[in-house]
Amino acid sequence: MQRLSLVLVVFLMSPLTELMRLEASEMIEDRAEPELSRPDEPFTEAFSLAAAVHLLDSVAVNWQKEHECLSCHASYPFLMARPLVAPGSDAEQEVRKAAEYLALHPRKSSFVPAEAVMVASTLAQHDARTSGKLHPATRFALDRIWDLQRDDGGWDWVHAQKPPSEVDDDYGVTMAAFGVGCAPENYAETPAARNGLEKIRRYLRNHPPANLHNRSMRLLASLHVDGLIDEAGRRKVVEDLFDSQKLDGGWGLATLGRNWNRSDGTPQDYEASDGYGTGFAIYVLRSAGVSAEDARIRKGIDWLKTHQRASIT
Repeated sequence: MQRLSLVLVVFLMSPLTELMRLEASEMIEDRAEPELSRPDEPFTEAFSLAAAVHLLDSVAVNWQKEHECLSCHASYPFLMARPLVAPGSDAEQEVRKAAEYLALHPRKSSFVPAEAVMVASTLAQHDARTSGKLHPATRFALDRIWDLQRDDGGWDWVHAQKPPSEVDDDYGVTMAAFGVGCAPENYAETPAARNGLEKIRRYLRNHPPANLHNRSMRLLASLHVDGLIDEAGRRKVVEDLFDSQKLDGGWGLATLGRNWNRSDGTPQDYEASDGYGTGFAIYVLRSAGVSAEDARIRKGIDWLKTHQRASIT
């Protein structure tokens, strides 16, 4: 899971900085089943974005084939991130088709609202980063989330104690806002979206964020939807993210979500940096306008590039 998070956030940063690029000739189309990561696994001698692409393709496609579903930790982030490096790969198209099918043929399950929001937001972000046009399946998926929205502006989310995506309702609300806000063809201005976004604003006003990760998600959403966080609030999130940076240049997920508990009951490690925490923090900071030349950003990117696991190369 940590390995997947690390390569995912590298993709998310790729359009934001010139420090990492992928040559098309490096693309690897064969997708063997990925190995499980090990705590004692050594790091690579040199960072390889091509190897990261290969791993992410493998994880996304193999998960879909094995489980016949899309997942919050493999499939949705994959579609959000993959076109930012080299759009149109076979793996990307395969997962995109699965998302479109799920949008038009919703499953009956205990997490219908959560799946609806994730599918709609992911497709909207993918449309914005590829064709720039709102696909019919995306519009259908976006329209559907308003039927599932609660009166308080939230959605019945998955509380599986698996942070950051399956722990509280805040994640779903900000993901919905992010997707609707960036959807092409001014979808956010449709009557249904305007009404739903107003409910989202009310929800966020009435439910203060529980941790820095939630605040950071609100910042990202606020870059596409007005009235979620004011400029002073965004500056405070940036300040607090930099204050939480570790001495080695990285960030830790546990530090961003200090109210989260480990499922096995063991104490959280608030000292160590990890791939998700580091990449997420850098993505938020760069999205908020912090320069790629900022020494703190460069130190965080150096942490990512020196902590790639050897088995993915």
